[in-house]
Amino acid sequence: MPPRRPPPAAWRRSRGPSTGLARTARERCATEPCRNDVVEVAQGFVREQTSKVEFQQALIISHPDRSHAVGWPMMQRPVLFYFENCEPPADCSTTPRSTKRVVGIGNLAVWGASIVSIGVVVVGVIPRRRWASVDPLVLIAAQWLPWMLSPNPGFFFYMTPVVPFMAMCVGVAVSSIGRRSVQWWTTLAVAGAACAVFAFYRPVWFGLPMTPADVEARLFLESWR
Repeated sequence: MPPRRPPPAAWRRSRGPSTGLARTARERCATEPCRNDVVEVAQGFVREQTSKVEFQQALIISHPDRSHAVGWPMMQRPVLFYFENCEPPADCSTTPRSTKRVVGIGNLAVWGASIVSIGVVVVGVIPRRRWASVDPLVLIAAQWLPWMLSPNPGFFFYMTPVVPFMAMCVGVAVSSIGRRSVQWWTTLAVAGAACAVFAFYRPVWFGLPMTPADVEARLFLESWR
């Protein structure tokens, strides 16, 4: 029979001193006046968010892939993380007359279904008073809208924490379909499209060699290249 897992506090103590907001009450009281856990966590959260805002405001606008938050839902400017171009007679790791690049672009099937589903949830689900459906919308707005207030542009990958809640909207929208058979076929269609897009965009995400035609077929918008 496997040993029982120790309680969370004991488990944290067994790992040695903790850092950040997860420190135990005993560790805090040993070095500083004891405070209410909820109050201290809330204060730490505010300090962390404030430091992020100050960091964003101090950034110099020089990176070519920076973009304003208003364009993030449409993937207006994904970030290029890696690029290698091989032109003879250069000695490089990729195939001659090909390029390698890693672009932080979302799965078009999942992203498109999410954007449509958000509209479905707003227009078709909320009026039915299915208030649980509002949760992913609130979490999306809480993580995206604050960036609209930033005086400096950010990066598209700031949307990464929003993606799970966008996917939740797909589930909410599909579950609002009346007929169970239509729900299943819609789910299979979205999943199949996501797998097909993954296979097609695999060279872009894995940095595999691509010809100029391959690049144009996948990064068909000028702002994506």
